[in-house]
Amino acid sequence: MHADQGLFIAFTPGILVRELENGQVEATANSAGKFYVALEDDTPAVARFGDRGDVIVFMLGDGVNQVINPKLSGPPYLHATSHAMAMPTHSNDECRVWYGRMFLPPANGVSEKHGVSFGDLRARMLRSVQEGDGVGTGVGCSRAMRETDEACGENQIHCWMRCMDYTEEANPDTCGALNLELQCASQFDQIYRSGIDGHGDYNPTCTNSTEFITPTPSIADSRWAQSDPYRESCSDGVWETFLSKSDYANSLRLKDSSEDGDGELYLMWNVSGEQLLGKMAYKGTAGYLAMGIENPGGGHNGMNGASIVMGIYDPDPSIDDLVFEPVYVGTKVEEYIIHDSLSAFRHWQTPITPGVVDDSEMFAGGCFTGMTFTAKGGIATRSLNMTGHNSMIWAIHTDSFYKGYHGWANRGHLCMDLTVDVGHQEHASSYFLQQCADIDEDQDYATATHSPTSAEETDEQSDCDQTECSAAGSWARVSAIWTSMIVMIFL
Repeated sequence: MHADQGLFIAFTPGILVRELENGQVEATANSAGKFYVALEDDTPAVARFGDRGDVIVFMLGDGVNQVINPKLSGPPYLHATSHAMAMPTHSNDECRVWYGRMFLPPANGVSEKHGVSFGDLRARMLRSVQEGDGVGTGVGCSRAMRETDEACGENQIHCWMRCMDYTEEANPDTCGALNLELQCASQFDQIYRSGIDGHGDYNPTCTNSTEFITPTPSIADSRWAQSDPYRESCSDGVWETFLSKSDYANSLRLKDSSEDGDGELYLMWNVSGEQLLGKMAYKGTAGYLAMGIENPGGGHNGMNGASIVMGIYDPDPSIDDLVFEPVYVGTKVEEYIIHDSLSAFRHWQTPITPGVVDDSEMFAGGCFTGMTFTAKGGIATRSLNMTGHNSMIWAIHTDSFYKGYHGWANRGHLCMDLTVDVGHQEHASSYFLQQCADIDEDQDYATATHSPTSAEETDEQSDCDQTECSAAGSWARVSAIWTSMIVMIFL
């Protein structure tokens, strides 16, 4: 059995027909075969649609697992219908016909999981089929179909939509000796469920846990937020003072408050000799703010291996122990190098010392969150091009205090020319991707106004999380880009 890729399909049940001598076609009374669906416990059952001929069947596809179920706070979840059919035995003059339409996510909508458009994913799936790889291994195919088709090796476990190798710490022998079970679990000892749970940090683990993945506790629901004595003092006048745009020659609004209900996010900077004096300011409470220099050719479009400066807000866990992860570092600004292949923060949580960023400070709590820093010719181990263009990445996490993931639309990629003062630029959308390689050499970075036009061909591994994408455009005038996005994952 398999589940279809789309959000849902609408179809008329199949029938057998034959062509008459006069060229007309009529339905026969013979069976058109059996249509099987999997119940919630995966038991197959025959679906009976009747014989009145006035039936339209609506059936949910795997798209609900990829788009809708990860957003739900808990059960009941929408059920993607795994199904199959058995072709009937029929005479040579009979043909089986049916009509259906698959309803897919909009082609220009962005897949949060992959960071590229659904149209791009479907195009890659078609290329995979055309190149002989088959639907089962094509990017964008049904998760249920891929998990059914994929058989893991003897030294592997199926975990988070892929086969993961056993490790020295997690394998059947080691787990068995400890009277534990080898399971696919999160760092919070919660068990991953295929087809239900979405993005996260899951690995083979020795555990007897029976607790399934639960939603991340939000900042808004935390005891800290509900008891914040400064919340009532948040006003536009106070925000403008905190922002202090007049102190900087350049500013870019990275996020607009109208996009998703969150507050505005600004990046501001001055250039003084070999120094970049920067500030990120957010109208609200954020778990972290970060920006850095991309790693050319690195995974996740230059994120893996990138050098970043990261302002982290870690309130005292004794105040609210429900909103903190095992990796507690405190409230501070540090330089980091994101791991070359492992995106989870726990894999690169050790700061780079001594660094090249100085005079840094993290402002957090109450109404706003901000980070200031002075990059003396570079960030961590990468140098800034003080006489030209720099491909930079940025991210913010506003949902929780976890230093994991950035949430929807909270990341981007921009090209900064440190030789030009661009003034104060407004930003229309955070679905913004701009790499220096995408801009013509003779283009004026300070005044360029052309909009992004297309997403270039991408290369994504079969595990669906190593997305490479780029787009053409200008960072001085930004339009909403639904066809390409950078995936900057702080997990």
